[in-house]
Amino acid sequence: MFIHGESYEWNAGSTYDGSVLSSFANLVVVTINYRLGVLGELWTLKTNIASIRLFSRPLHWIQENVHEFGGDASNVTVMGQGYGASAVNLLMLSPMAKGLFHRAIMQSGSALGPASMATDSIRYTRQLAKKVGCPDNWERNSQIVECLRQKSVKELISVDFKVPTHLTAFGPTVDGVVVPNDPNLVMADAGSLYGTYDLLLGVTKAEAYNHFNIHDEKHGIDLSRRDRILRTLVRNLFTFHLQEIYLTIGNEYTDWSRSALHPSTIFDSLVDALGDATVVGPLIRAALFHSRRKRNTFLYAFLYATEEGDFPSKLGCIHGEDLLYAFGAPLVSGMQLGFFSKTFTKQESALSEAVMNYWSNFVKHGYGTRSIKSIAKRNVAQALASHSASVFTLLTRIVLSDPNSNSLSKEEEKEKNEKSSGKSRDRFEKLSWPQYEEQQQQYLSITMKPKVRDHYHAHRLSYWVQLIPRLHVPGSPTVDHHLLSDHDQLATYDGVVRDMTVSTSSLYTNKFLTTQSSIDSPQNLEKSNSSLNETSVHLTTSAPKTGKENDSHQQSALDASVNSNLNSSVTVTAPVNYSTALSVTIAIGCSLLILNVLVFAARQGTQECFATKHQFLSGCLSRT
Repeated sequence: MFIHGESYEWNAGSTYDGSVLSSFANLVVVTINYRLGVLGELWTLKTNIASIRLFSRPLHWIQENVHEFGGDASNVTVMGQGYGASAVNLLMLSPMAKGLFHRAIMQSGSALGPASMATDSIRYTRQLAKKVGCPDNWERNSQIVECLRQKSVKELISVDFKVPTHLTAFGPTVDGVVVPNDPNLVMADAGSLYGTYDLLLGVTKAEAYNHFNIHDEKHGIDLSRRDRILRTLVRNLFTFHLQEIYLTIGNEYTDWSRSALHPSTIFDSLVDALGDATVVGPLIRAALFHSRRKRNTFLYAFLYATEEGDFPSKLGCIHGEDLLYAFGAPLVSGMQLGFFSKTFTKQESALSEAVMNYWSNFVKHGYGTRSIKSIAKRNVAQALASHSASVFTLLTRIVLSDPNSNSLSKEEEKEKNEKSSGKSRDRFEKLSWPQYEEQQQQYLSITMKPKVRDHYHAHRLSYWVQLIPRLHVPGSPTVDHHLLSDHDQLATYDGVVRDMTVSTSSLYTNKFLTTQSSIDSPQNLEKSNSSLNETSVHLTTSAPKTGKENDSHQQSALDASVNSNLNSSVTVTAPVNYSTALSVTIAIGCSLLILNVLVFAARQGTQECFATKHQFLSGCLSRT
C-alpha cells in the first residue's frame, strides 16, 4: 500500500500509477486517497479523526479482500514518501495498526521530522472558526463543531493560514490512542511496536531543493539571505538556546577553506543544511533507533539525477525524484506514467529495474537483495492483461521483445539491450545490500555505479544527531537567553515565523530534537545535559549583591549590556579576502623599512658632525 506525501494539504494517490511496478515485480499495488487539510486533520476536543486513524481502514480492506487479487494478507508492506513516509512511521507506532501490515518502506521522511506532526492544531482550528463566523471560544467546543459542519466545503478550504515555514497546520497529533506518545520516546522504547516491523528507508541527494526556485539555483544566494533563512529555520524548529544553535549551523555549513564564498556555493550548502535539518537528520535517527531492534533495517541514499529530468542534474537526485524509479517510469520511456518524466536512457531503465527488484525483494522476503533475477515473462503478461492495449503493447515490447511492435528480431533486440544496459544490470545483480546497524552504519549508494558505503555524511549529520540534542536543552529559569538576537525584527527572517512568548518556550518542545531519547547512551546524555545546564545557569546569573541596591542594578545592567554587545558582534560571515591583509602587511613593512633608513641616516650624520667638532677642538688645543 502506497501513501502519497507531497503535503498534508494537497495531492492524491491516483496520480501514482502502480501498473508497471505490479507487472514487473508480480505485486498487488494499492494506492490510496485520504482526507487532507481541514477536512482530514481538523482538531477538536470532541472528535479528532486524524488521517492516521483513517489509514487503518484501507489496511483492514486489504486484509479482507487482497486474496481476491492474488495477494497475501499475511505479507503486507506499507510504503510512503515525504509526508507519506511520516504517516508510515506513525503507523509503525500505532496500536490500531498492529497486525495489519508486516514491513515498511520510508522514502525521504519520518515521524521525527519537524513537519511530520502538527504541534499547534488548536490554534489553527480557532482561526478557522473565527474566519468562517463560528464561535472561537474553546470552552464551547461542541458549538464550534456543529457550526463548522454547517459550512460548505468551499468556505472551509478557502481559509488561508499563515503557517510557519517548515511546520504544518493540520496533521497527525499525539492523542494517546492512535499516536500513543511523542514518536521520539516511543521509538526509543525497546518494547514498542516500532521494532516489530522490517524497515527499508532512505534519502535523496538534495532533500530541500523544493524550498528554492530556479533563480536561486541559477544565480545562487548571498550571505544576507542565507542568514535570514537559517534564522527562520532555527526560530521555527527550536525552543532553547536559539542564538547558539543559529551560530553553530552557520559555522558547520560554511566552507572555511575558501577565501571568498560564491553565491552558488552558499546555495549548495544551504540546500544541504535545510535538507539535513528537516529530512536526513530525523531519518538517520529513526534508522539508528530501529537498528537496535531484532528486525531487519536497510538504508539507502539515492544520488543519481535523471539526465532528461525536470530538475538540474548538478545537484543530484532531489526530493521525490527516486519515486519514478520505484514505480518503473523508465521502463515505459516515451509514455507518460502519472506525472513522471517521459524520456529516459537504457541505463536509467536498468536502474529502475534494479530499484524495483530491491523494493520487491524486501516486500516479499524482508531483504533488499535476495538472488536478484528478472521476473518471469509469463507473470508480466498475466499481470498486464487487465490494462489498456497501449500500455500492454509497449510493456510487452520492452519486456518480451515483441517482434510485431519492433522491426528488430528477438536476437537483435536482445543484443542491442545487452550492449546498452547489460553492464548496468550486472553491477546491481552482483551487489549484496547489507543491513544497517549502529556500529558499521552501512548503506547502499544508488547511482549508475552502486556501492555499499558506510556512515552517510557522518560528520555533517553528527551535528543533528549528536550535538543539537545536547544544545537544545533548557538552561536557567530566564527565557531571554533562549531567543535569537534581534528576535523581534521581522526583517531579519525569510518566511512566516511563529510567535515567541514565555508560554511558547514553556509549552512547545520539538519532538525531533529532544534529549530524553538521544541516540547516545542515557548515562552520557545525562552527564552532558547536566554540564550544559550548569554552564547556562552560571552564564546567566547576575553578580552577588553588595548591599547597595543601586550597585546591584548597575552591575546587572552592565552584564546585560556586555552580553548584548557580545551577541550582536558575533556573526557568521564568509572568510575574508586575504589579498587585502597581505597588502596592508606589505605597506606596513615598507613603512618600517623607510623609517629605519631615515633613523640610520640621521645617526650617521650625527656621528660625522661629532667627529668634525672633535677635530676642530683638538686643533685649537694644539695651537694653544
